[in-house]
Amino acid sequence: PEGAVPTTSGCSEGRRPLPWLALAAVPQAWEVDTTKLRGFRIKLTWKRAALSIGDPSHNDFFNMMTDIVPLVAVGAVCAQLCYAGPPRPTSTELHAAIVATTAATTVQHVCSLVGHTFYVCSARLSHAIWFLDFAGILLEFIWNAPAMALVAWPSLGAGGYLPWWGAANALLSVAVVGAAAAGVWSFQPSSGRSVDIAAALCWHGSGLGLLLVLLLIIPNFGLTLLAAREVDGSLHAVLPLMCAALWVKGAHVPERWAKPGRLDFSLMHSH
Repeated sequence: PEGAVPTTSGCSEGRRPLPWLALAAVPQAWEVDTTKLRGFRIKLTWKRAALSIGDPSHNDFFNMMTDIVPLVAVGAVCAQLCYAGPPRPTSTELHAAIVATTAATTVQHVCSLVGHTFYVCSARLSHAIWFLDFAGILLEFIWNAPAMALVAWPSLGAGGYLPWWGAANALLSVAVVGAAAAGVWSFQPSSGRSVDIAAALCWHGSGLGLLLVLLLIIPNFGLTLLAAREVDGSLHAVLPLMCAALWVKGAHVPERWAKPGRLDFSLMHSH
C-alpha cells in the first residue's frame, strides 16, 4: 500500500539513513502506538536507537522530550536540595523525604526514556520493555508516601519510624525493579498487537499482581488526601486530576479530534 513506503530520517550527511515506517508497514508482532500513522522506528540496533533520541523526524521524539526536559529539571532540583540542606522550618526528616521523592521522579523519567528509546530494537522488547516504564511510576508512588505522611503528621519524624520506612521502601524498590527486569528479560508476548502487559500484571488472570500494584499506589493517595486535610486543601485535587489525566490519555485526546496522522509528529500527541 501507498502508506507502507518507508521514509528516511533527517540524519546528517554521511550517516546511513534510518528507515522510518508507516503503520501499514510495521510487522504485526510489534507493539506500537496504532493511533499514529507514520514515523515508526523498527529493527534498530541499540546504538542507532540511542542516536535517534535527538532526531525529530520520528513519531516518538516528543515522547522522549517530555521525559528529557523534566528529567533534567527535576534532577537539578534534587541536586540543589541535596546541596542546600533543609531550609527552616523544614525538619531534617521531611527534607530527606522530599529529596527521596524528587529522586524517584527523576528515576521514573529515566525508565520512561529508556522504554521509548529502545523498544524499537526487537519485536519482543516492544512489548516487554514497558515493565520498566511502569516500575518507574511505582517507585514514584512508593517514595512520595513518606513525604506526604510527614506533611500530615510532622511529629512522625521524631518517632524514629522514618529510617525503617526508608529501609522498607528501599527493599520494595529493589523488588519492583527486579520484577520489572525479569519481565523485560523473559516476557513472551502474543503474536498480535495487544497490550499483553495488562494481562501479565493480573498474573495469569488471578489478579494477584494487580493487587500488589494497587497496594503500592493506594497508600500514597490516602496520605496525600490526609496531608491536604491538615495543611493544604489544594492537594485534594490530586486524585481527580490523576483520573482526568488517565482519561485524556486513554481517550486519545486531542488526536482523536484531528485528521488521522495530523499530530503524529506533534507535542500534542505525546505523554
